[in-house]
Amino acid sequence: MQKIKVHTNNEYLSNDILEEEFIKSIRLMYDCQKLMAASRVDIKHRFVVLPSLIQKCYTIFSILLLLWLNYIIVVNFNLVMFDNETMYTLCNCVTGLQSLTYVCNLIHVRFFNGDENIEFCVKLQQIERCMKLNRNKSMSALMNRIQIISLAGVAIIFIVLLAVGYGKANVSFWPLLGIVVSQFCFVIELVSCSHIFLYFFVRVRFMNAIMKNFIDSKNVQTILHMKWNTFLTLFPTRLYMRRLAAQTHNFVSSETDVYVKEILDGFGKFQNIYRFQVSGKLIWPWYY
Repeated sequence: MQKIKVHTNNEYLSNDILEEEFIKSIRLMYDCQKLMAASRVDIKHRFVVLPSLIQKCYTIFSILLLLWLNYIIVVNFNLVMFDNETMYTLCNCVTGLQSLTYVCNLIHVRFFNGDENIEFCVKLQQIERCMKLNRNKSMSALMNRIQIISLAGVAIIFIVLLAVGYGKANVSFWPLLGIVVSQFCFVIELVSCSHIFLYFFVRVRFMNAIMKNFIDSKNVQTILHMKWNTFLTLFPTRLYMRRLAAQTHNFVSSETDVYVKEILDGFGKFQNIYRFQVSGKLIWPWYY
């Protein structure tokens, strides 16, 4: 009985461990959120765990620093920059609102739904294994390229805005970084949410490509041997997904019904975590 128990535990741990290719496909987004003190989970030795105490303290420090910077803006800058009382009051309200949004977002991602976030991350890896994509370098490279393009676009926009703001500023510029950082953190969270949605979209399109190759088998060899423009491989187009599917999968041996079930199950977990939270659960999480 003892041997069976040990074997069962090893099998359980092997299901929770993350593949290197999967980690590569989320590493950049994870590092960016970790830098902004907004990562939902921590990855250690290929296992998904809750954020450490140091990371949570870093989040609290970031919140206090931003509130201090926004206080300086309200007390000093808004009064100097806006002579009109209505504009001054409006700018103070906007500053307070964006501060509240930033604080609520960091508290939500760091201190709530910890176990659910871990289960969801492991579920994404299980979908990869179920669809036999866990060691598919082409698929992980595709997701990584999309991730790089998204984050690079956001970074360029904010760098340009910072440069313009610094050039036009007639007061000390550094306290305004609080507003920039809070907005950047919020945009990164939106990009991360969009990237996860794209994860499911690509898997569904890949599954459709498997069935399309079976129905339209005459053109499979043409797709495999056609010359590809590098630009076309940057995005999950239908032809490119058919090529990836034809290289590794066959409709007869693929359990497409199981693929659908796993994808829908994972998408359900995604909705439960990223939708608007019930107010009572945020106030009294121990009651639920």
